[in-house]
Amino acid sequence: MLLEELKKIANNARLSPNSLVSQVLSEYVDWHAFAREAGMGYFDKKMIEELIEQAPNEFLNKLAERFAKNQLKEPLLVIKKDASLWSFLSALESWLRASGIPYRSETNEDFIKLVINFNMGKKWTEFCARIYTTLLEQLTTQKIETQVVDCTLVLIINKEN
Repeated sequence: MLLEELKKIANNARLSPNSLVSQVLSEYVDWHAFAREAGMGYFDKKMIEELIEQAPNEFLNKLAERFAKNQLKEPLLVIKKDASLWSFLSALESWLRASGIPYRSETNEDFIKLVINFNMGKKWTEFCARIYTTLLEQLTTQKIETQVVDCTLVLIINKEN
C-alpha cells in the first residue's frame, strides 16, 4: 500500500520513486527531524493570514523585533547547530521547501538574493521582512535590503559592506 502510494506521488511529480524517497529523506534530515524540538509546528496559512491582517501594525512591528531578537537563535542552534548568516539562510531555505512556499535564490560575487512568494498578504510579507532584517542585523555586518511587493519578499544581502 505504501509503495503504491509513493509510486503515485512520484508519478504526479514526474519523479522516479527513488528520487522522491531521496527528496523526502533529505527534507527530513534538513528540517523535520529537528523542527519540533526547535518549537516549529504546522498551522493553517489562512488562519495566520487573518490573524496578521487583524493585528495593528505597531503590534506586529514590536512582535517581529522581539521574535527575531529572542526566539530565533535557539531554533537555529537546534536545527543547524550554528547561529550565523549561513545557518539562517540554510534554515530559511529548508523551511521554505518543507512548507511548500515558492522561492528562488540567486548568489553571485556581490550579493545573495532570495525572492519569496508567501501568498499570505502584504502584511504577512512585511512582518517576515521585519523579522529577517532584525535577525540578520544580529548575525552579520553585511548590508541587508528588503523589498515587499504584495505577497512577495525580495531579500538582498550584499557581500560587501
